Amino acid sequence: YSSNIYETTAKIKILDKKDSALQMPTAEDLFSSSKINLENEKELIISYPILKKVVEKLNLNLSVFIQADIKTPLITKDIYPFVIKSKIKREDIIESEYKVVLKEKGMEIIDYQNDDTVYVFKDFTTTNSMNIYGNQNPNGGTNDAENMILNIKSSANDHDLSWTSTMSEYDFTEGADADMSTLDFLAVSRNEQYKSTTHELVITSPASDTFEYIAGFFIEDTEYSFQNEAFLNGDLGAAPVTNAVLTGALGIGGTLWNAFSRGMLPANVLSSHHVHDLETSSQSVFAEGTWYLNDQLSLTAGVRWSDEEKELMDSQFLGSDLSSGNTIQAASTDNNRIVRNIMFSVLGRDRYEFPLQKMSEDHVTPSVKINYEYSDTTRMYLSWAEGYKSGGFDASDNVKRINYTTPDPSNKFTSEEATTTEIGLKFDFQDKNLRANIAAFSTEYLDMQVSAFVGASFVVSNAGASTIEGLEGDFEWSPLDGLYLGGAFTYLDFTFDKFIGGCTAAQDIAFRAANNNTVNTPMGPMTIFGTCSQDLKGQTGVNAPEMSSSLYAKYVINTGNGYDVVLGADVNKIDEYFTQNDLDPFNLSPDTTKVNLRVGLEADDNKWSLVVFGRNVTNEVGQSFGVDLPLISGSHVGYLQPGREIGMRYRVNF
Repeated sequence: YSSNIYETTAKIKILDKKDSALQMPTAEDLFSSSKINLENEKELIISYPILKKVVEKLNLNLSVFIQADIKTPLITKDIYPFVIKSKIKREDIIESEYKVVLKEKGMEIIDYQNDDTVYVFKDFTTTNSMNIYGNQNPNGGTNDAENMILNIKSSANDHDLSWTSTMSEYDFTEGADADMSTLDFLAVSRNEQYKSTTHELVITSPASDTFEYIAGFFIEDTEYSFQNEAFLNGDLGAAPVTNAVLTGALGIGGTLWNAFSRGMLPANVLSSHHVHDLETSSQSVFAEGTWYLNDQLSLTAGVRWSDEEKELMDSQFLGSDLSSGNTIQAASTDNNRIVRNIMFSVLGRDRYEFPLQKMSEDHVTPSVKINYEYSDTTRMYLSWAEGYKSGGFDASDNVKRINYTTPDPSNKFTSEEATTTEIGLKFDFQDKNLRANIAAFSTEYLDMQVSAFVGASFVVSNAGASTIEGLEGDFEWSPLDGLYLGGAFTYLDFTFDKFIGGCTAAQDIAFRAANNNTVNTPMGPMTIFGTCSQDLKGQTGVNAPEMSSSLYAKYVINTGNGYDVVLGADVNKIDEYFTQNDLDPFNLSPDTTKVNLRVGLEADDNKWSLVVFGRNVTNEVGQSFGVDLPLISGSHVGYLQPGREIGMRYRVNF
């Protein structure tokens, strides 16, 4: 799960008043009342340590998290389910620690400084029930998953046989405030189901000094479906204000939809309902053999044949609380042209009900590897392989159509193919307790699949071609009993050889200003902007930092009392990288150097452990994901990585 974490910035204004000291209304206790030199104070303000103390002193780093078993997302202050007001001066507040637990009905406040006293507010509601959106799921998500694995091993004629069958399924539900603002405007709801069964047989030959092989087959059947719904609230959650503003500006009150349709659609909530059902069947046969040419040189060659078939039923319906109702069943019979016009203009979504769509593909992927045992401590290898990622259908809510029953051919994306070459060295100095590896690699992609955020959903397409080259290495060393050291690095050079990608928000605004045309359609007048694009040939891709590295140290002290004392530290450094394919500077994650520390106790028999840890104690925050904000051109939203975390973990193994 990606946590919804938002970053805020603030500016400090220095007022130069001749008759008094420097005054800052929002931080009056930062400076004394004595006369000061303005230029010196400017230099102090620039100082990061000083700013850090200001943030801590004024409690500017207040964070609110939604705590759950699987993820604990941080929410922005603009969507706090409560209002924070400062009624007491900061210096008058006695330091204490509380935990506020928000529930569907009521909340609890736990006072850690007063014997963990719990204050219960049963009838106090802090969350928005979103009832105005009809059948929308509540904010947050739940996931119910089941997995089963069956493995049978046997032997026949000195061959090892292994049969593995798996079954997995999950049901996922989610609701979210998708306009990412303080307005109650756009909410989304998702119900997702997945089922998969696999069977694999692997035959392994007897051990030999000359030739060994493995062979087998693999079968998989999956069913994947989801129901995506979006709800547009026409009164923005503040009906009297919206009515007054629209009446004053346009002369027609009520909701946005009533005003935009000149009184022809006095609806409050419009909705879209996307139903996507995909079935996939795949099978493959594989074999790999190793020839030992002499005591030092060996050759491994393999091949895999794969066949895959996909079948899709896809439909989307539009409705409103006036013309049909905000359910899939009601919207499936609605063909209100005004609703359709608004939904297409605001979210780029249209009505369609496509017949069964099919696609199939098969691939042969070979591989070759040469190993050379240079000595007892050093091994060299050279490998070459081909691979692929299967094609598919656009699963976004902005699927293009030719007409109501005919999908646009661009809704299919083709398979991604890759050819990779790697050369490397492996070292194993057992007398020195040292292992190390280093490798150089080059991968060429054809029809590389990329995901772009368009409107309010993600669209997968083929980028053309790209090349990724790099160098990586790692080591593990134990110079003393109980002391373990290690590290790794990766140098990466990612370049698009051919890619016409989407525009940044600024580019799109400029394009729309220069390219727009109003035409009459069966849905009424509509402004056509065209599609903004940019040539990204020679540019880098997403999540591709040029250099990343890590170092770790672990020291285990045996007390002789049935447990060990464990000390640990690691440093992780990563260069800047983009988090979105349009290479918008707003989506550039900065360089970060994160330090993690831990100290703990572990039982000799591994039955229990107690660890106190500090994650990212340097408190350097990068961006894990960023997109242009839906509905508000020129705005951005980013998901930030967690900042500093201090905690304790106790584990018992039964």
